[in-house]
Amino acid sequence: NSDFKDIRYFYNDIGNKNIIIKNFYTELQKKYGTEEEEFKFLNQYLSITSAELFFAEKIIFIEGLTEKLLLPYFIRQYDKTSTDDLKLSSQNISIIEIGANAKAFSHFVEFLGIKTLIITDIDTTKKNANGKYSAEIVKNATHTSNATIRYYYKSPEFSQEKEWNEWFVKLKQDKLHDENSKIKLSYQLEENSYQGRSFEESFISINVDNLKANISEVKGLKDDANESINNIIDIDELTKNILEKKSDFASSLLWLALTKDVVWNIPSYIKNGLAWIAK
Repeated sequence: NSDFKDIRYFYNDIGNKNIIIKNFYTELQKKYGTEEEEFKFLNQYLSITSAELFFAEKIIFIEGLTEKLLLPYFIRQYDKTSTDDLKLSSQNISIIEIGANAKAFSHFVEFLGIKTLIITDIDTTKKNANGKYSAEIVKNATHTSNATIRYYYKSPEFSQEKEWNEWFVKLKQDKLHDENSKIKLSYQLEENSYQGRSFEESFISINVDNLKANISEVKGLKDDANESINNIIDIDELTKNILEKKSDFASSLLWLALTKDVVWNIPSYIKNGLAWIAK
């Protein structure tokens, strides 16, 4: 309930055996500089909903309800096979749903020195006949509409064609992350010779057999989903053909996992992200 301007942040610099005291508002305001809207958003967001971020040892930012529902399950599944001494579920990690606003927190997490995982979608696009960039399957795409990815991984402008193409190839191969950075982005990767552009596409592509076996109890699907999933012609079209309501779909996946012991495969990009944040 403190006024944002009155906060003082004590950082335990273990390596140098010092306690660093920071004037949170004034020092952070300097870091945001001309990014006035982002700083205003951060100010309001922390004041209203997420003061817990000040006390977190690690942070996971997610985009929406689907990830919010399923991430605790994925963490539990990860811990079952992990050889880490400290299980991920035992760590002080704040999981925050922030939609497409992850870039507003960049200076904040750097300022606090908190290890942060951002789970997002690759959101691939391609220029259409009208000169607009519309959604496109990954294998045919040339660009991404994801502002968070472009911001954190410092993408070139679209007009810098050579530089952009080189950057985009590295993006699809997950070769843009700096291992020395405390911030990592996790987005869809190629898995079983397929790369989706959203969570649902990635998840469905690696859980087809499980979905077939439990199709009668999976909610949020179209009426003819059973026929579509049993007669797959194009994996890129499968999600569009069977999925109707994402929130119902995610809820039923969790229900089946917790009540019927259905074990869902975790998309590799989420599994890799969890392995990174666990260390």
